[in-house]
Amino acid sequence: MIIDKLYETAVLEMAKRVGLNWDSYEDALAYSKEHGTVWYNTKEWTEEDMADFKDWLVKLLRKETKWSKKKGDWEAGVFILCYGWRTKYES
Repeated sequence: MIIDKLYETAVLEMAKRVGLNWDSYEDALAYSKEHGTVWYNTKEWTEEDMADFKDWLVKLLRKETKWSKKKGDWEAGVFILCYGWRTKYES
């Protein structure tokens, strides 16, 4: 299913952006088991990193699904809310 493939693509791209080089979603599951928590609770990114990823994800979603910008933006936001890295606030 296309949504499953897009989910995996998004997870792998997020991992790459924080220095994790996973080849598949199974790597994320193994990482979770190794660290004793879900993979998306193990790293942080800045608000700028998150916004850059969201822009990338919206473009991917629009290209692959033909969704409107509004729908792509909403779906990307939900994905980040559920699976995004913790936000690192710089002071």
